[in-house]
Amino acid sequence: MGFFSFHKPQQIKQQQAIFCIPNKTEEILSIIETTFELDPHKDSTNVRQLVEENLGIAITFTAWGVEEQEELSDTLKNAWSFFRQVKTDHIEVQRNVLHHLKRCQGLVKVNYCYEAKNKKELQEKEQIVLSQLFHLADALCGLVTKDNHHNEYYSFYRGDHCLLDSNGESDFTSYWFDEPERSEWMKGIKIEALERREHSLEQLKRQNIYTPLWLSVIDTEFEVTMPSVREICGRAGALLVVALYSECLLAEGMSIKEASDFIANIRKDFQVDQYLSLREFDYLNNSAPTKTEQIHFSWQYENLLMMEWALGFVEELPEADRICDVPFVVRIMNQFSSLADMIEKSQLRDTKELLDYADFIFRLDWACTDARLDQLPAPNHMDPEVVMERHKSIFWITGCSHESDWDLVDVST
Repeated sequence: MGFFSFHKPQQIKQQQAIFCIPNKTEEILSIIETTFELDPHKDSTNVRQLVEENLGIAITFTAWGVEEQEELSDTLKNAWSFFRQVKTDHIEVQRNVLHHLKRCQGLVKVNYCYEAKNKKELQEKEQIVLSQLFHLADALCGLVTKDNHHNEYYSFYRGDHCLLDSNGESDFTSYWFDEPERSEWMKGIKIEALERREHSLEQLKRQNIYTPLWLSVIDTEFEVTMPSVREICGRAGALLVVALYSECLLAEGMSIKEASDFIANIRKDFQVDQYLSLREFDYLNNSAPTKTEQIHFSWQYENLLMMEWALGFVEELPEADRICDVPFVVRIMNQFSSLADMIEKSQLRDTKELLDYADFIFRLDWACTDARLDQLPAPNHMDPEVVMERHKSIFWITGCSHESDWDLVDVST
């Protein structure tokens, strides 16, 4: 028999776990029973057993739900913390494994045993058990993990392949899980908003960027009150002036007077003083703006690009993975001799298109913020600052913030 020989049959006993999204013991048990066609009255309260008599395999499932909240919460938190600290080159796999773990609120402890006469039989029976576990994990929207018998999780599996282990290794370049929809998340939401959310989620999924289904939806076309074209053009002029002023101070090394003189004609031609926010007005009239303020207002080129896009002067927005092409953004504004000229040449995009982008960027901003809080890189190489500025602009343009004051636009996620 050679390699596959044992001196006598070995009794194999193993344990694994499935972290799952269902959080009630009764619900978890029901899924186990349905998956394996088990008799719910045969076993004790939270235990179900699958016996493959012809193969000599016995698998015991112990379900943990909210009833064991304290111990369960610690178990889930420890697993998340363990895989959060794993150093890996497979960052996008790790990111979505961590997202999946965050959504898990239940646990199935799995113990199984069988006899094997040789290594070939051991491998065959182990594969049979694993296939059953993966089948159940799919039904539970769960993650299968092994530990090293010291309560230290060391690997997650997806099918026959390693999803992520304690050494940061993975057989995957990306990972995705489909989170089940809950009725309470959809209650009272208008069809237009749900369809818009679905479209955003599809876009994000194509980029392997997870955002939760429970995130709020934005207002519908009927509910929003948008600023006028004149107000959007005026806001573009104000953004141009504060950004140019900052560039004069930061990049060109001009004095306050020199920078003020440089923007004076633009300020007049675009009637900027009518549209400056209080913070912008104070900044332009501050005799000693701080370096932090200068850097902050230099970012307004990003917001200016959004105004230009909304007004129809930019055909397509670039990905939010890099800062905008500043000379390009400024050249667009140089086409106009005055505010009136800009208003006349603008063609405001359709409200639906603007709201679609607002919904998308809101969810993308959530993903970037969540990554920062977890001390992970932004997803798909996005630039979090660019994403946040776009979020602010499109929420002001569409009225989704419910705040017309530029300084008070809500960009919380």
